[in-house]
Amino acid sequence: MIRTLFMLLGGVALAASVSPAQEAPKKNAVPAAKPMVSAVAPDDLKWGPLPASATKGTPSVDPGGDLQIAVVYGDPSKPGYYVLRGKCTDGYKIAPHWHPTAENVTILQGSVALGMGKTFDESKLKALPAGGFGSVPPHMAHFAQCKGDTIFQVDGSGPFVLNFISPASAPAKTKAPASK
Repeated sequence: MIRTLFMLLGGVALAASVSPAQEAPKKNAVPAAKPMVSAVAPDDLKWGPLPASATKGTPSVDPGGDLQIAVVYGDPSKPGYYVLRGKCTDGYKIAPHWHPTAENVTILQGSVALGMGKTFDESKLKALPAGGFGSVPPHMAHFAQCKGDTIFQVDGSGPFVLNFISPASAPAKTKAPASK
């Protein structure tokens, strides 16, 4: 009797070990990503202009300065995790825009003033000093201005694209009627 019970339990255990969750991998299965180690010293960064392929539309404000970009990790133009740095001169304006994915920004040097909305409005800017952090969800219209020579870091899931909000899509300012 005990022997029969052990044989029955052994059969149940064997049947449970051949479950659908342990089937052989499917032919079209994507292999797991290999871990990647990356270490980048600040002097090794290669700075350059923001690629035209990373922008859509026309900025609605004059930037009034210079912006340089360096890729720290990944490829921001493709799906997947990326890290990039931006370096801008004092007063540089980033026109209202939105991204298809969330954008996370950490201020490393200087200060970035961040505002939400479809038009550049200095009264809506909130200063983030060095060490500050901002996160903007996908499709949220926002804009920024560098205060002092600034370096910031952006990370997120690619592709990274700045979709500028054109003046035509922004609310029009109405003029007061001319007096006679």
